[in-house]
Amino acid sequence: MSLYKIPSPVRLKAGVRETLMEKLVYVAPGISRVEFENAEEAKPLIVVEYHGEMEENLLRGKISDTVRSFARGFIDVEKEILFDRRDVRPINDLPVYEKMIEAGWIHCYETGRVLLSGPAKRLFDFFDARFAAMGERYGAVSDKYPVLIGVDTLKKADYFSSFPHHITLASHLVEDVEKIQAFSDKAQEGIVDFEPLEKNTGHICSPAVCFHLYQALENRVLDKVVCRTAVGPCFRYESVNMATLERLWDFSMRDIIFVGPSDEVDVLRQSAMDPVMELVDQL
Repeated sequence: MSLYKIPSPVRLKAGVRETLMEKLVYVAPGISRVEFENAEEAKPLIVVEYHGEMEENLLRGKISDTVRSFARGFIDVEKEILFDRRDVRPINDLPVYEKMIEAGWIHCYETGRVLLSGPAKRLFDFFDARFAAMGERYGAVSDKYPVLIGVDTLKKADYFSSFPHHITLASHLVEDVEKIQAFSDKAQEGIVDFEPLEKNTGHICSPAVCFHLYQALENRVLDKVVCRTAVGPCFRYESVNMATLERLWDFSMRDIIFVGPSDEVDVLRQSAMDPVMELVDQL
């Protein structure tokens, strides 16, 4: 393991730094941690924990180039704070996640995947039922969407230009009986090698639930706002940023979706925030 401290080549506004830390782990395989030292300074030190084989000078150069590029293109959007609960403090500081693992309520698989059992699963069901009930206030029709989504659909939403680092590709073996049999024979010997046999399907694992509805409504003229609700698995790869239950590669998302004229949707969306904050305050 190597620890490098790299001076930022440009001044970094406070709003840039948090997002930049998440992006820098994608610079090269083997980066396990990124943080800022002397964060109050305009040009802080970027601390990188590295376990790979790239030469130090090359890694430093890639880090610096990424920082310059990101800072140059970053748009610092002024935030409008609608609700603020930063004054609320947890009733205790127990390591809840670790305790749930010890109790067997959570089992961690590798790479951002978990099993929920017992009270943890019941808690998941409780919150999902509460969120589904919020959708019922608006007469939301319940949908069930597929896990896979077409590349063309996400291209129209500019997803690949905005979040290319999050995508999880879906592929399968090529339709070739000899190659499939050869793969099966090797698998019986404990050798599993997908690389020469994979086929690009034109699909990825869904990064969000709502895109499926947008595709279903494509080219339709709506005479009123469409309101739907759905829960389903979503996939966003986040490298070493994946931690505890806060950041997972494979997670569930419950959506209440409004589609229609922007002014009407804005009103509905704003009103839907109220029951969410009521639940937050109850907790």
